[in-house]
Amino acid sequence: MPEFFELYTKELSTKSERIKKDYNAKSSKLSLKLEEKFKNFWINANLPSCSSSDFSVIAVDSSSQHIVMGNGGIFYVVRALALSKDRRYRELISDFDFTSDSTYDAAHIIHRKMEWLEHRVALQAIQHGFDGFILFDGSIYGRLVHIPIETGYANDRAFMLKYFETVIELLETCKRKNIPIIGISKESRTAFFREFLIKVIASEMVDEIEMNAKELEKLLSLALDDKRKAMEELKKLEENFRCDILRDLINELFARKPDFQLILSYVETVGYTTPLMLGASIRWRRSYNRILRDPLGFIESSFPISSRDRNFVE
Repeated sequence: MPEFFELYTKELSTKSERIKKDYNAKSSKLSLKLEEKFKNFWINANLPSCSSSDFSVIAVDSSSQHIVMGNGGIFYVVRALALSKDRRYRELISDFDFTSDSTYDAAHIIHRKMEWLEHRVALQAIQHGFDGFILFDGSIYGRLVHIPIETGYANDRAFMLKYFETVIELLETCKRKNIPIIGISKESRTAFFREFLIKVIASEMVDEIEMNAKELEKLLSLALDDKRKAMEELKKLEENFRCDILRDLINELFARKPDFQLILSYVETVGYTTPLMLGASIRWRRSYNRILRDPLGFIESSFPISSRDRNFVE
């Protein structure tokens, strides 16, 4: 590093203002409105103290490691552990496979396998009589919004079907036995709450923008789904509407700054945000409509190799 130190300091000095601006949520053009709306939806609540004997808890987590071998194949190991005060349950899979996906996508599927084993190990605990709280690392919602498509793994192309079969079994079992599932994240890279706040701000500025509320909602949803199309639509609207405000709203959505940044910037007391009821993503709704309209076509396009086997299609 010493021989690069001069270059390093020059690089940082030229970008320092922009980095500080990006780091601080209050530098946004909409920062005052975001802060106001955020505080409107923040609930002050001191966390109650309780004893570990008040209820039973089991914590579930997983880890993995993979390596790209000299012949281009991938060797991987995935493990999951469910741990309570007096019990532990384990699951592990290890395999070697070739994949047509990039290394990033290959790791992406391995992460799905981590979640899959977590669901299996939680089911294992329930089958052995556990009926307390189940804690998962990360978002529960995030596990339900994956699209069932074929993987690039030569020996495990239909894995996502196994994934959904297991997660559905877990949810139905927990609902039947009245077992709460809680997702815990140390931090969050999602922006659901920011998106909600931006839409609230937009709805209150409809008159100022002089635009139909439904059309505005449609444009903001398009910005989350397809940036290029959203900008094309914005250009079409430039002659008739206050597009400077519209552009600020859309750019705030494009930034995809996480909710965690809002919390660090605006929270002054212990508490939590008003819970949001999250629906299916635009991508999921599109896939769902395709499934309803043409289930066989969806299977053949989403599982092009697996669907060659008629038994798989059935």
